[in-house]
Amino acid sequence: YAGLIAEDLRITDIFVPIQPGVLSALGMLLTDIKYTDVVTRLMDTDTASAEAFDEIYAGLEKNLRAELSGEGMDAGAIRFERTCDMRYRGQAYEINVPLPDAPADKLVGAMADAFHAMHRSMYGQAAEGDPVEFVNYRVTGVGVMKKPDLKPLRGEATGNAEPKGARQAYFPKIGWAETPTYERSTLAPGAKIAGPALVEEAGATVVLFPGPDLPVEG
Repeated sequence: YAGLIAEDLRITDIFVPIQPGVLSALGMLLTDIKYTDVVTRLMDTDTASAEAFDEIYAGLEKNLRAELSGEGMDAGAIRFERTCDMRYRGQAYEINVPLPDAPADKLVGAMADAFHAMHRSMYGQAAEGDPVEFVNYRVTGVGVMKKPDLKPLRGEATGNAEPKGARQAYFPKIGWAETPTYERSTLAPGAKIAGPALVEEAGATVVLFPGPDLPVEG
């Protein structure tokens, strides 16, 4: 129904990927595995220390490493992202801030500076003289999946593609019509198809309505 919806919304271009019926499933198979763990411990810029932070984050990462290993991820494919929910003393809400890359003796100050900068970017101001509270400590463990090398379409064509046959198809504006059919796997980049037409592949049929044309891209 993409053609009908596009016509109603006055959309001029529709992109139809190869194997559109399973494209989202392919994305799910290739997406990285993520787990997030969080612990709450209230500290502020006067009481916090890099040692306390490291103890918290190391414990979270240990748990996440076990979860990802249980998913079959190798140690070399696991990475961690540390963030902290921070606020000014007296605020009722926090801002999640990625931990800055800073040496241990400067980490607390660097985290406060990162919070001030994030607060200013979100709200247009920052109270850099006020104490900052560290509330929730979050780690996201990412198991990086191996990605296939998806090849572009090979070959080159010019002009109109050759149909493999024809069959009856119904279109609202013209009724039943003898409609050319094409095998998608045989279409090379550069080929063009004029509607009405049907483009068939194993998992889907692309219906091209009368009027638009369909260029094949690599």
